Amino acid sequence: MATSTGVRYSNGKEDTDGRSKFIWEYPVPTNAFWNDLPFTLGRNFLSNYSEEEIQSLPIDGDSTLPKEKKLELLHKLLKEGLTAKDNAAAPQTFYDVDYPAWDRLYLGIVSIQQELSLPEAEKTLRMMCELRTDRSNLSHFHNLAGLLLAKGEFHEAETMEKEVKVWLESKLGKDSPQAFGAGRIIVEATWRQGGQRRGDAERLLEEMRGLVEGMGGGDFGVYQEDERGYLQKLDERLRSEDIIEA
Repeated sequence: MATSTGVRYSNGKEDTDGRSKFIWEYPVPTNAFWNDLPFTLGRNFLSNYSEEEIQSLPIDGDSTLPKEKKLELLHKLLKEGLTAKDNAAAPQTFYDVDYPAWDRLYLGIVSIQQELSLPEAEKTLRMMCELRTDRSNLSHFHNLAGLLLAKGEFHEAETMEKEVKVWLESKLGKDSPQAFGAGRIIVEATWRQGGQRRGDAERLLEEMRGLVEGMGGGDFGVYQEDERGYLQKLDERLRSEDIIEA
Protein backbone atom coordinates (compact mmCIF):
# COMPACT_ATOMS: atom_id res chain seq x y z
CA MET A 1 0.00 0.00 0.00
CA ALA A 2 1.56 3.29 -1.10
CA THR A 3 2.37 5.89 1.55
CA SER A 4 -0.45 8.43 1.89
CA THR A 5 0.13 12.16 1.71
CA GLY A 6 -1.86 12.67 4.91
CA VAL A 7 -5.05 11.59 6.65
CA ARG A 8 -8.59 12.83 7.04
CA TYR A 9 -11.19 12.50 9.75
CA SER A 10 -14.96 12.82 9.45
CA ASN A 11 -14.64 16.52 8.62
CA GLY A 12 -12.46 15.66 5.62
CA LYS A 13 -9.48 17.32 7.30
CA GLU A 14 -6.43 16.25 9.28
CA ASP A 15 -7.62 16.63 12.87
CA THR A 16 -7.98 20.40 12.67
CA ASP A 17 -10.53 20.63 15.48
CA GLY A 18 -9.63 17.86 17.93
CA ARG A 19 -12.22 15.31 16.81
CA SER A 20 -9.60 12.55 16.61
CA LYS A 21 -10.06 12.01 20.37
CA PHE A 22 -13.44 10.35 19.78
CA ILE A 23 -13.37 6.56 19.40
CA TRP A 24 -15.54 6.62 16.27
CA GLU A 25 -13.00 8.72 14.37
CA TYR A 26 -10.18 7.14 12.37
CA PRO A 27 -7.27 8.50 10.29
CA VAL A 28 -8.25 7.52 6.74
CA PRO A 29 -5.42 8.12 4.23
CA THR A 30 -5.72 10.99 1.78
CA ASN A 31 -4.61 9.65 -1.58
CA ALA A 32 -6.03 8.74 -4.98
CA PHE A 33 -7.37 5.41 -3.76
CA TRP A 34 -9.28 6.60 -0.70
CA ASN A 35 -10.31 10.15 -1.54
CA ASP A 36 -13.47 9.27 -3.49
CA LEU A 37 -14.66 6.72 -0.93
CA PRO A 38 -16.85 7.68 2.08
CA PHE A 39 -14.98 8.32 5.32
CA THR A 40 -17.09 5.80 7.25
CA LEU A 41 -16.40 3.09 4.70
CA GLY A 42 -12.66 3.70 4.89
CA ARG A 43 -12.78 3.67 8.67
CA ASN A 44 -14.83 0.47 8.80
CA PHE A 45 -12.43 -1.26 6.42
CA LEU A 46 -9.11 -0.09 7.86
CA SER A 47 -10.07 -0.71 11.50
CA ASN A 48 -9.83 -4.44 10.76
CA TYR A 49 -6.07 -4.24 10.30
CA SER A 50 -3.00 -3.28 12.28
CA GLU A 51 -0.77 -0.51 10.92
CA GLU A 52 1.71 -3.13 9.75
CA GLU A 53 -1.03 -5.12 8.01
CA ILE A 54 -2.35 -1.98 6.31
CA GLN A 55 1.07 -1.33 4.81
CA SER A 56 1.14 -4.84 3.34
CA LEU A 57 -2.34 -4.72 1.77
CA PRO A 58 -2.41 -4.98 -2.05
CA ILE A 59 -3.80 -1.45 -2.34
CA ASP A 60 -2.10 1.13 -4.54
CA GLY A 61 -2.53 4.57 -2.96
CA ASP A 62 -2.00 6.13 -6.38
CA SER A 63 -4.61 3.92 -8.03
CA THR A 64 -6.92 5.43 -10.63
CA LEU A 65 -9.30 2.49 -10.55
CA PRO A 66 -13.01 3.38 -10.90
CA LYS A 67 -14.78 3.62 -7.55
CA GLU A 68 -16.73 0.40 -8.13
CA LYS A 69 -13.52 -1.54 -8.77
CA LYS A 70 -11.97 -0.17 -5.58
CA LEU A 71 -15.02 -1.28 -3.61
CA GLU A 72 -14.92 -4.73 -5.16
CA LEU A 73 -11.25 -5.06 -4.18
CA LEU A 74 -11.95 -4.03 -0.57
CA HIS A 75 -14.90 -6.42 -0.39
CA LYS A 76 -12.74 -9.26 -1.70
CA LEU A 77 -10.00 -8.56 0.86
CA LEU A 78 -12.42 -8.60 3.78
CA LYS A 79 -14.14 -11.77 2.59
CA GLU A 80 -10.77 -13.47 2.23
CA GLY A 81 -9.89 -12.31 5.73
CA LEU A 82 -13.12 -13.76 7.08
CA THR A 83 -12.40 -17.13 5.46
CA ALA A 84 -8.84 -17.16 6.81
CA LYS A 85 -9.96 -16.34 10.33
CA ASP A 86 -12.71 -18.97 10.23
CA ASN A 87 -10.15 -21.55 9.10
CA ALA A 88 -7.74 -20.51 11.86
CA ALA A 89 -10.48 -20.84 14.48
CA ALA A 90 -11.50 -24.39 13.45
CA PRO A 91 -13.05 -26.50 14.85
CA GLN A 92 -14.74 -23.42 16.31
CA THR A 93 -15.75 -20.41 14.25
CA PHE A 94 -14.28 -16.91 14.13
CA TYR A 95 -17.55 -15.68 15.68
CA ASP A 96 -17.08 -18.03 18.66
CA VAL A 97 -13.41 -17.21 19.17
CA ASP A 98 -13.46 -13.40 18.82
CA TYR A 99 -16.91 -11.86 18.46
CA PRO A 100 -15.73 -8.19 18.57
CA ALA A 101 -13.32 -8.80 15.67
CA TRP A 102 -15.98 -10.80 13.77
CA ASP A 103 -18.46 -7.95 14.23
CA ARG A 104 -15.92 -5.33 13.15
CA LEU A 105 -15.05 -7.31 10.03
CA TYR A 106 -18.70 -7.71 9.05
CA LEU A 107 -19.25 -4.00 9.61
CA GLY A 108 -16.58 -3.39 7.01
CA ILE A 109 -18.19 -5.89 4.66
CA VAL A 110 -21.70 -4.49 4.97
CA SER A 111 -20.47 -0.91 4.54
CA ILE A 112 -19.13 -1.91 1.12
CA GLN A 113 -22.23 -3.91 0.26
CA GLN A 114 -24.37 -0.84 0.98
CA GLU A 115 -22.14 1.47 -1.07
CA LEU A 116 -22.38 -1.00 -3.97
CA SER A 117 -26.18 -1.27 -3.44
CA LEU A 118 -25.87 -5.05 -3.20
CA PRO A 119 -29.12 -6.81 -2.21
CA GLU A 120 -27.31 -8.95 0.37
CA ALA A 121 -26.62 -5.88 2.51
CA GLU A 122 -29.96 -6.18 4.30
CA LYS A 123 -29.40 -9.88 4.95
CA THR A 124 -25.96 -9.13 6.39
CA LEU A 125 -27.30 -6.39 8.67
CA ARG A 126 -30.18 -8.52 9.92
CA MET A 127 -27.71 -11.32 10.67
CA MET A 128 -25.50 -8.90 12.62
CA CYS A 129 -28.52 -7.69 14.59
CA GLU A 130 -29.60 -11.23 15.36
CA LEU A 131 -26.15 -12.51 16.37
CA ARG A 132 -25.06 -9.59 18.57
CA THR A 133 -23.84 -10.88 21.91
CA ASP A 134 -24.96 -7.77 23.82
CA ARG A 135 -28.71 -7.74 23.31
CA SER A 136 -28.94 -4.15 24.56
CA ASN A 137 -26.66 -2.88 21.77
CA LEU A 138 -28.76 -1.40 18.96
CA SER A 139 -25.97 0.03 16.79
CA HIS A 140 -26.61 -2.32 13.86
CA PHE A 141 -30.31 -1.45 13.91
CA HIS A 142 -29.25 2.13 13.17
CA ASN A 143 -27.63 0.98 9.92
CA LEU A 144 -30.57 -1.27 9.14
CA ALA A 145 -33.06 1.56 9.62
CA GLY A 146 -31.07 3.69 7.19
CA LEU A 147 -31.18 0.90 4.63
CA LEU A 148 -34.94 0.46 5.11
CA LEU A 149 -35.40 4.20 4.63
CA ALA A 150 -33.52 4.01 1.33
CA LYS A 151 -35.76 1.11 0.28
CA GLY A 152 -38.90 3.13 0.94
CA GLU A 153 -39.99 1.17 4.02
CA PHE A 154 -40.63 4.37 5.93
CA HIS A 155 -42.82 3.19 8.80
CA GLU A 156 -40.51 0.32 9.75
CA ALA A 157 -37.48 2.61 9.51
CA GLU A 158 -39.12 5.22 11.74
CA THR A 159 -40.25 2.69 14.36
CA MET A 160 -36.86 0.99 14.49
CA GLU A 161 -34.86 4.20 14.63
CA LYS A 162 -36.93 5.66 17.45
CA GLU A 163 -35.74 2.84 19.70
CA VAL A 164 -32.18 3.32 18.48
CA LYS A 165 -32.31 7.05 19.21
CA VAL A 166 -33.40 6.50 22.81
CA TRP A 167 -30.56 4.01 23.25
CA LEU A 168 -27.97 6.35 21.68
CA GLU A 169 -29.10 9.27 23.83
CA SER A 170 -28.77 7.14 26.96
CA LYS A 171 -25.26 6.02 25.96
CA LEU A 172 -23.81 9.22 24.45
CA GLY A 173 -26.21 12.10 25.01
CA LYS A 174 -28.86 13.96 23.04
CA ASP A 175 -26.27 16.19 21.37
CA SER A 176 -24.01 13.39 20.16
CA PRO A 177 -23.43 13.02 16.41
CA GLN A 178 -24.92 9.51 16.56
CA ALA A 179 -28.14 10.72 18.18
CA PHE A 180 -28.43 13.47 15.55
CA GLY A 181 -27.89 10.86 12.83
CA ALA A 182 -30.74 8.83 14.26
CA GLY A 183 -32.89 11.96 14.41
CA ARG A 184 -32.33 12.68 10.72
CA ILE A 185 -33.44 9.17 9.77
CA ILE A 186 -36.60 9.62 11.84
CA VAL A 187 -37.30 13.03 10.29
CA GLU A 188 -36.96 11.75 6.74
CA ALA A 189 -38.91 8.54 7.38
CA THR A 190 -41.68 10.58 9.01
CA TRP A 191 -41.76 13.21 6.25
CA ARG A 192 -41.98 10.63 3.50
CA GLN A 193 -45.10 9.09 5.00
CA GLY A 194 -46.87 12.26 3.85
CA GLY A 195 -50.07 13.86 5.06
CA GLN A 196 -50.13 14.92 8.69
CA ARG A 197 -46.77 13.24 9.25
CA ARG A 198 -45.14 16.21 7.50
CA GLY A 199 -46.10 18.35 10.49
CA ASP A 200 -44.54 15.80 12.83
CA ALA A 201 -41.33 15.93 10.80
CA GLU A 202 -41.31 19.74 10.91
CA ARG A 203 -41.55 19.69 14.70
CA LEU A 204 -38.75 17.16 14.96
CA LEU A 205 -36.56 19.30 12.72
CA GLU A 206 -37.17 22.35 14.89
CA GLU A 207 -36.31 20.40 18.04
CA MET A 208 -33.07 19.22 16.45
CA ARG A 209 -32.15 22.76 15.39
CA GLY A 210 -32.49 23.86 19.01
CA LEU A 211 -30.23 21.04 20.18
CA VAL A 212 -27.64 21.90 17.54
CA GLU A 213 -27.54 25.53 18.63
CA GLY A 214 -26.85 24.36 22.17
CA MET A 215 -23.91 22.15 21.19
CA GLY A 216 -21.22 24.84 21.19
CA GLY A 217 -19.95 24.48 24.74
CA GLY A 218 -20.70 20.78 25.11
CA ASP A 219 -18.65 17.62 24.69
CA PHE A 220 -19.50 17.43 20.99
CA GLY A 221 -19.08 21.09 20.10
CA VAL A 222 -16.60 20.29 17.32
CA TYR A 223 -19.49 18.69 15.40
CA GLN A 224 -21.81 21.70 15.64
CA GLU A 225 -21.14 23.07 12.15
CA ASP A 226 -21.40 19.56 10.69
CA GLU A 227 -24.81 19.08 12.26
CA ARG A 228 -26.07 22.49 11.15
CA GLY A 229 -25.08 21.61 7.61
CA TYR A 230 -26.62 18.13 7.69
CA LEU A 231 -29.96 19.50 8.93
CA GLN A 232 -29.96 22.29 6.36
CA LYS A 233 -29.23 19.89 3.51
CA LEU A 234 -31.91 17.45 4.69
CA ASP A 235 -34.49 20.23 4.95
CA GLU A 236 -33.64 21.59 1.51
CA ARG A 237 -33.63 18.14 -0.09
CA LEU A 238 -36.99 17.12 1.32
CA ARG A 239 -38.62 20.41 0.32
CA SER A 240 -37.12 20.42 -3.18
CA GLU A 241 -38.31 16.87 -3.81
CA ASP A 242 -41.73 17.87 -2.53
CA ILE A 243 -41.86 20.72 -5.09
CA ILE A 244 -40.84 18.39 -7.90
CA GLU A 245 -43.52 15.86 -6.94
CA ALA A 246 -46.17 18.63 -6.85
